[in-house]
Amino acid sequence: MRFKKILSLAFILICGSMFVFSDIYVYLSKDGQKIISNFRPYEYKKILKIIKTKKHFFKSNLKSKKYEEKINRISLKYGVDPKLVKAIIKVESNFNSVAVSKKGAKGLMQLMEETAKDYGVYSDEVFDPEKNLTAGIRHLKRLINKYGINNLQKVLAAYNAGETAVDTYGGIPPYRETIRYVKKVIKEYKGIVPKLNVSYSKRKIKRRSRIKIYYDKDGVLCISNIHRRDRN
Repeated sequence: MRFKKILSLAFILICGSMFVFSDIYVYLSKDGQKIISNFRPYEYKKILKIIKTKKHFFKSNLKSKKYEEKINRISLKYGVDPKLVKAIIKVESNFNSVAVSKKGAKGLMQLMEETAKDYGVYSDEVFDPEKNLTAGIRHLKRLINKYGINNLQKVLAAYNAGETAVDTYGGIPPYRETIRYVKKVIKEYKGIVPKLNVSYSKRKIKRRSRIKIYYDKDGVLCISNIHRRDRN
């Protein structure tokens, strides 16, 4: 009973001091001490309890507002719905322009360096919000042109898992990460949890060399069917 009262008091103090609601962790430290904290423990002996709370009670749109003008301007320039772009950024990087994923995707729209290069953005520029957004939106537009805006699930799956995976399965590939990703983006974009058309059978497709159109570092327009990694 006493411990419950202490826990309740700690919960109130933590929430009051931070002016936000976050999960409360009760755990044993490595030396056996019982700790109560609103920070997720990284070094611990055992987690005793996690009290779930409303993380976004005081929801702030400051991050999204910071890039509002750029997102709207570049999206409209390439004929892409700015709301869709914002939904992708929210899920990809949560509007963090210097975010880096475990796989090496970078910036607001989480571009792999190879993809960014296809649109004239190199490693020393990929964290620049303007250039990252331009390359990401152009890539998204190309996927929309390929699959059609009415096949948004395919478009998003290709953005996450790559076109080869989508083409191989003829739809959303059965990858847990991709399935979650498509659901999250559509929920952010349309406010609904969609019923996904996941494909589990691979299709036999003829391999064709894809024509790459890109600008090299000197600004020269290049057209090639040879992948950059295969070039000398």
